[in-house]
Amino acid sequence: MAVTHATVTLNKIGVIDSSVNTTDEPGSSAEWHMKFIVNGQQQTWDHDEVKDNTDYQLGLVFPNVRIAPNGTISISASGYEHDSLSANDVLPRLETTLHPAQDFQLGATEWAHSPDSPEGTYKIEYTVAPAQQQPLMVARPVGCSLYGIKPDGDLRWYRHDGWQHGTAHWTAGAGGIRISGGWNIYDTVFGGSGGVIYGIKPNGDLHWYRHDGWQQGTAHWIAGAGGNKISGGWNIYDTVFGGSEGVIYAIKPNGDLHWYRHDGWQQGTAHWTAGAGGNKISGGWNIYNTVFGGIEGRIYAIKPNGDLHWYRHDGWQQGTAHWTAGAGGNKISGGWNIYDTVFDGDVYRKLG
Repeated sequence: MAVTHATVTLNKIGVIDSSVNTTDEPGSSAEWHMKFIVNGQQQTWDHDEVKDNTDYQLGLVFPNVRIAPNGTISISASGYEHDSLSANDVLPRLETTLHPAQDFQLGATEWAHSPDSPEGTYKIEYTVAPAQQQPLMVARPVGCSLYGIKPDGDLRWYRHDGWQHGTAHWTAGAGGIRISGGWNIYDTVFGGSGGVIYGIKPNGDLHWYRHDGWQQGTAHWIAGAGGNKISGGWNIYDTVFGGSEGVIYAIKPNGDLHWYRHDGWQQGTAHWTAGAGGNKISGGWNIYNTVFGGIEGRIYAIKPNGDLHWYRHDGWQQGTAHWTAGAGGNKISGGWNIYDTVFDGDVYRKLG
């Protein structure tokens, strides 16, 4: 069967010349803000410390890119280097058009280079794979990864391979795999998408980590050993929990629910939509003992009497106050007050 759609992955950006490293400034770095477009699909990438002759992971996936009949794949990159003292320097625009019959082999990894420029020079590593073959890249479905924090601060990884049917099949059961230590410095630990983990210190500092070994339980991290501090002041909230794609919810003691979107969630940069207090999107959440999040705006809440309520925040991507089942939610079950801890399997949480 002919391949009509592809998945294009921008794996990494190789910075050849960041334009700021001079003999007078050894080790200096630049702040880059980039936009990538593949056949009309757009994603962004930001990094505060870009240096010469360094590769940075992108991991940007563009699904279902049409390549037939007689189609092509267009990849473009553009951006600027932030300059606090003068006008921002515009980076050279990279544009490449791929013709399936002659320019690439499905499944292969290639590089595209930007033009040389005094403002910076870079290259992009990309992979093009058949969209319908993407699930065959692993021998079996990857299980549901879970994390547990021991009292001594050790972070352990488990994978429940029987997650689809409720069977007792595990990778790294019976104690899990130790992948890190020192997590008892945080009052709150919660997860986001793609191996991202957040921790809040008693002083309110919010730190970001990305566990790149989340699928297999290897101790590979971006921003290990303390993570990246990406914000402060989070100790004003009683409850903080994660949603999808950088969305974070926080509940004040008075019951107000605030929405934030961490736009730097993939790389750990301090870029936010609705920082400095977030968007207030609802009130009255202090009637619940436990509140936790699921994917794509789903929120669950447990009352002191054990009733479990369901909400869907339809404005989860932009932080607007649009809801399905607002004003009390839908009661979907009872008896949940027999549990000390309840959490959603689609995001990572402190199980400890």
